[in-house]
Amino acid sequence: MFYNRYGEDFITKSELMLLFNNKIDFSDMVMNCMGDSLTYGYINSSSRLEKPYPSLLEKNLNLKKCNNYGITGTTIANTNANSMCNRITDMENGAKIISILGGTNDKTNNVPLGDISSTDNTNFYGALKSIVTQLISKYGSNYTTYKVFIFLITPTHSSISDKPNNLGLTLKDYRDAVIDVGTFYGIPVLDLYSKSRLSQNTVGYTYDGVHWKQEYVEYIIEPIIRNFIINNMVYPLL
Repeated sequence: MFYNRYGEDFITKSELMLLFNNKIDFSDMVMNCMGDSLTYGYINSSSRLEKPYPSLLEKNLNLKKCNNYGITGTTIANTNANSMCNRITDMENGAKIISILGGTNDKTNNVPLGDISSTDNTNFYGALKSIVTQLISKYGSNYTTYKVFIFLITPTHSSISDKPNNLGLTLKDYRDAVIDVGTFYGIPVLDLYSKSRLSQNTVGYTYDGVHWKQEYVEYIIEPIIRNFIINNMVYPLL
């Protein structure tokens, strides 16, 4: 239970959520979530979360649909056919909200970082820029007509995030690149790296030091993403 703003009466948690969610009517909107195993809801090779964050967003925002395009092991950069930069064309047309979450596997697979001037999709900067430009082309969002809300999400800490890969890069280097690309295109970035309460000292939120537990997704990750959408989305979309 919570006090209302005058501190006189109580409202329930569900009523409070309704007040927040009523700022925007999501009931006719489709959301596409592109990502890796964290989006997919990976637990191990034979099981996944019952409710990954896209499923929870669909329910809690009252979305028409929230598509989960998470594939375990995938990178932002072009390393194989399942890489995120190669799967934008597979995403449902007509979506109004698009999120991209990646970087953990790029670090693990020693993907070169590149820089903000890169157009090479085999490095991280170039691939993420390619993703953004593909999204702008596919969904018709530009700087004069806002038809879709696109945002990037940085990877969260893991048990090995501060350990350099073979290129001498840590996860923070890839996180910083996500923020750079968001700034370059004027696209909002949700920095889960700093806001998710995960660190090398809080890996109890995960099954294996990387993959999130269901309770962590329900009580921390999904609410952070949901509130980011509510507070940053330009509405109504034209």
